[in-house]
Amino acid sequence: MAISTFERLVNFYPKNDMYKEWLYSLKKQNVQKFTNPIWYIAGIWLIGEFTFFDNFSKSVNFTLTMIGGGIVLLLLLIQIIVYFKLKKIKRH
Repeated sequence: MAISTFERLVNFYPKNDMYKEWLYSLKKQNVQKFTNPIWYIAGIWLIGEFTFFDNFSKSVNFTLTMIGGGIVLLLLLIQIIVYFKLKKIKRH
C-alpha cells in the first residue's frame, strides 16, 4: 500500500526527490526481504562446497554443486534485474 502511495506521489510531483528516495527505499527493502535469506543459503552452500561436500559420493557432490550453482546464478540474475529497476526509479 505504501509503495502505491509513493508511486502516485512521484507521478504527481516528479520533481520532488524526497518521494523518489522513499519509493526507492521501500522497493529496495521489499527485495531485500526476499533475497537476504537466499544469500545466506548461498553462503552456507559455498562454505560446504569448500569444506565438507568432498566427503560425499561423487553423484551427491555433483548434485549439491549444481543446486548451489543454480541458486547463486538465480541470485545474481535477481540482483541484476533489481539493480536496473531501482536505477530506473532513481533516474525519473
